[in-house]
Amino acid sequence: MAAVPTIEIGVPGNKLRVSRIGLGTMDMFPVYGETNDEEAINALNHTLNIGCTLWDTANVYGIGHNEQLLSRVPKERRDKFFIRTKFGAMSKKSSHECVIWLFQNAHHIAVVQTEYSAWSTHVETDGLLDACRELGATIVVYLLSGRGFMAGQVCNVSNFPEGDWSRNSLRFKPEHFENNHKLADAFAKMTKKHDSTPGELALAWLLAQYMSPIAIPNTKKTKCLDKNFAASQISTIDNELKELRQLVDSANMQEAHY
Repeated sequence: MAAVPTIEIGVPGNKLRVSRIGLGTMDMFPVYGETNDEEAINALNHTLNIGCTLWDTANVYGIGHNEQLLSRVPKERRDKFFIRTKFGAMSKKSSHECVIWLFQNAHHIAVVQTEYSAWSTHVETDGLLDACRELGATIVVYLLSGRGFMAGQVCNVSNFPEGDWSRNSLRFKPEHFENNHKLADAFAKMTKKHDSTPGELALAWLLAQYMSPIAIPNTKKTKCLDKNFAASQISTIDNELKELRQLVDSANMQEAHY
């Protein structure tokens, strides 16, 4: 596998270089259905074999369960990756105002995590990207395939296992499903040009966007990790990016924001 693209993140004088495709570990506890710790450990170790150097977690992921999983990676490999956690902030301010306020009143904001994908582009218009550009903060993106929607894995809500919160998401409700699926179908047709999957193309589209976002796809399966990292090798020329952008802008996605 070719080298994975990297990017510097951090504050002035304390920068770290990490892979632009990281690993989201939310899948490793039962929010999206059943999990298997040994499967998750295998996936964690596999990330290091393919050049993933950024793991994303949070103390709410299983109330400490994920941190325990990450601690089971052999000690001799601890210098091969960075662990990233986060905190939340709720406000009536706009996204732009909220980030600026945090920068002015809290610690230096080096990274901002948000949903961003071909079917959820709200950050392009709500001021968040503008604020991060002003502050020099890096964007880290989750739900980049819309819980498998853009990857063509969701034909109806019954595709999600019992216990998966996605069953209650408005974006997957019957009244929105047919319209929202048009964008996924359009991306699927474009994959023929690249011998790729819809999910890989959706990730490649994201990596090509303004401000070079870092993607942290959630998975606990090694085969999915390999597919995610294959997306970094898809080269989309300007004409294709324009065509994809036209598809995204005209899709009129319903209830797309997480």
